[in-house]
Amino acid sequence: MQRIKDHIAHLRLRAKGYFPYFGAKIFSPPNSILFQRVRREGVFERVVSQRMQHLARPDTWFFDVGANLGLMSVPVLANNPRVKAVSIEPSPNSFPYLSKTREASAFRDRWNVVSKAVSNTKGVVDFVLADSGNSAFEGMKNTGRVDMTRTISVETIPLDDIWVEFGRPEVSLIKIDVEGAECLVLQGAEALLKQCRPMIILEWTPANLGAYGLAVEDLLTFATERGYRLFDLENILPIPDAAHLRLLCQVRQENFLLVPLDRAL
Repeated sequence: MQRIKDHIAHLRLRAKGYFPYFGAKIFSPPNSILFQRVRREGVFERVVSQRMQHLARPDTWFFDVGANLGLMSVPVLANNPRVKAVSIEPSPNSFPYLSKTREASAFRDRWNVVSKAVSNTKGVVDFVLADSGNSAFEGMKNTGRVDMTRTISVETIPLDDIWVEFGRPEVSLIKIDVEGAECLVLQGAEALLKQCRPMIILEWTPANLGAYGLAVEDLLTFATERGYRLFDLENILPIPDAAHLRLLCQVRQENFLLVPLDRAL
């Protein structure tokens, strides 16, 4: 019975080009693994989504870096009518769908989309592409998690520059999922972090870090140097040292929360 339901859902996606999600239409390639996860889980990365909806404060902005189809942006916007968003996605396999989702949404006046790769410098970088179904694994390095089909050049920009372009708004939340380049995003957001002191949710997994020459404990070092505390996102438990962080990564915990020392959860 479940196979029949899944088959019908895929036929509908092929026919319409989108699927319903939090009252919006998510435009998607029919072979997307993200759509498959939504069908299986109901809510994509449910815990991350719930945390984001809670941490995005009214009358502020949130930045979704590595937005892909918009599955993390849409729930926040749908359930927080006084929040504005900037969703950033460089991949030509994903951005056209993200843009169509934004245009068709009821909150498009609060939602901006940017087609650039976020890094610590402004310039041009190689960007590796998979097939459209596996676009969630694309990035500035080939991490080896899926087969890549080709390499293109994309424009890079620091998050600080994007923040300035939008008038230096008050940002309460940043979510980062860029397949190993998370530290580059953070390094390019020094002014934003200093002024706004946002909460930061990010993916951090050894499967991606090796391609960037990073160690698991580098995240803890970054947090300490910038006046942040590091938490396990799922259980909201503090991570006191590198050994604890390495243990969590070994048991496949991938999502973490950075909280400013001067702010309570």
